[in-house]
Amino acid sequence: MKKITNLENWPYFNDAGRLDELDDLAEEAFKRDTFDGFLSYVFITHQICDELIKLLIAHTRFTLQLYLIPDSFDFKFSNKEGNKDIENLMTGKLLDVLQNSLEFDSKEEFILACSELSQIRNRLAHELTRSVKLDKIKNSASKYRQKFIALEELFDEIHEMFCLFYKDQRKDDKWDWLIDEEIRMLDAEKDKDEIKECKKLQKLRKDAGFEPPGL
Repeated sequence: MKKITNLENWPYFNDAGRLDELDDLAEEAFKRDTFDGFLSYVFITHQICDELIKLLIAHTRFTLQLYLIPDSFDFKFSNKEGNKDIENLMTGKLLDVLQNSLEFDSKEEFILACSELSQIRNRLAHELTRSVKLDKIKNSASKYRQKFIALEELFDEIHEMFCLFYKDQRKDDKWDWLIDEEIRMLDAEKDKDEIKECKKLQKLRKDAGFEPPGL
């Protein structure tokens, strides 16, 4: 309940500023029109691609929690620190996790786009041991760049869809009922500390313009 009330707790990049910097560095590298510049673009943006996948996984998990918590259920991650369990996964494993997660609009399209980018990257990596002309590297990097830009646009649409869902959830008075019910249970248990936390949640919702039911 605390997480849905506070927008700062919604799923987002761990370091959005750093990703923007990497995006700029990748573009600068591509514009150098050199062998190392094209390779740098592909390998840098591939890391960004992984971060996009991780955020969508976080969205699916958070959405599951929102559906389950009102019915007194919860979704536990394989690691106590939440999405830390996916931090060190490679692209293929990340896509497997996303594939087996909650369904959402454009999910298959997103996964397919990521897979195509991975294939181009892998081909480029294997070609490094051979004598490859600059034109061939440039052509592959250009195709990769075109697909990556389209992937970012698709990701933005999906990310916005989840954020709009969260905003609708915040307006739902079921959260006020849940907080009231929690306070009643805690009052019976005389748990003053937890009651205080629930009261803070009530105030946060009121300050955000959401009045308790019946008012």
